[in-house]
Amino acid sequence: MAKSTRSSRLPDLRIVNSLIDLLNLPKKSIIADIGAGTRGYSRALAQLGYSVYAVEPSSVMRSQSVEHTQVKYFAGYAEDIPLASASVDGVICILAMHHFSDI
Repeated sequence: MAKSTRSSRLPDLRIVNSLIDLLNLPKKSIIADIGAGTRGYSRALAQLGYSVYAVEPSSVMRSQSVEHTQVKYFAGYAEDIPLASASVDGVICILAMHHFSDI
């Protein structure tokens, strides 16, 4: 069962805006969020008109996330991303690299 956004971290809007500037993608582009956690940044990008593929290995984190129609969750690891080649327009990773076994 999804919990309210009050039970998880809220995304920093400065980071969201920086991501949008750095990615420089048109609305409706597909962005992969690797190590998405509870999908805070995925949802923030989706609310601004992007589609997001949120990749997260932890079933606990996935269960604590709040759903969004423009965010699709994938169970997977950064070392073995479960997405087809060339299936996204951009990739982000926020506060997750320290969990990767092989950067």
